[in-house]
Amino acid sequence: MRYHHVDVFTDRPYGGNSLAVFPDADALTWGRMRAITRELRHFESVFLLRDGSPAHPRRARARVFDLTGELDFAGHPLIGAAAVLHALHGAADHEAWTLRLPARTVEVTTERRGPGRYASLLDQGLPPSSAAPPRRGSRPCSPSNRTTWIPACRRRSSPSA
Repeated sequence: MRYHHVDVFTDRPYGGNSLAVFPDADALTWGRMRAITRELRHFESVFLLRDGSPAHPRRARARVFDLTGELDFAGHPLIGAAAVLHALHGAADHEAWTLRLPARTVEVTTERRGPGRYASLLDQGLPPSSAAPPRRGSRPCSPSNRTTWIPACRRRSSPSA
């Protein structure tokens, strides 16, 4: 199974937050996704699945796993996933992606900045009514900390599942 090692929140390889993105994960079960994430020892891995709608090629279902199990929502894996989708399927320099998670559907826009480099902006919409208020001192993502790096030398293939 092919996957991409992605570094988000950085403008250079092997910096920022790393994660694994599996762009073709339709055949994987929940248990296999969890096992793969543990084996890779990434804090998070994101598995992309077709949403069943050929009329919407810029849509995917996303399942995010950490070392303990599946997460309803996590932001930085979605930024990395959208950058990988852009690298694989984006024809233009600017693209928009819809990613559907268990907790909500989000929009991510991406911009190609050079070979293997993408800027991404995650629009996660309004927080659920039960969400806690923003932490004191938190700030929105600035353009300098939302760059994603997908170094070609870090694309890996794993044995078929």
